[in-house]
Amino acid sequence: MQTERDSGFGYPLSYPDQGEIRLLFTIPKENDRVILLDYPSVMTFRRVLRSQLHTLEPRTREYVESKLFIIDSGEVDNATPLAFRVYREISHDK
Repeated sequence: MQTERDSGFGYPLSYPDQGEIRLLFTIPKENDRVILLDYPSVMTFRRVLRSQLHTLEPRTREYVESKLFIIDSGEVDNATPLAFRVYREISHDK
């Protein structure tokens, strides 16, 4: 089953209620951090802000919270250069 949610790119997308979520990379942004998630079963991405975790549905929030040490350490900042470049192009987030 899938549920429509905010993609973080200005339009809704359908995301699976079950299945894998992967952390692709993060981008430091002022006093926040952009987090890009991958949902492999539907081949789509989701952009969330660190400051907005409390607004996420429980499953995604729990996943991201389990990765906060990695996220906050900066270990995955810009970790995937090709994905990062594509993200910049589609998000207009310079």
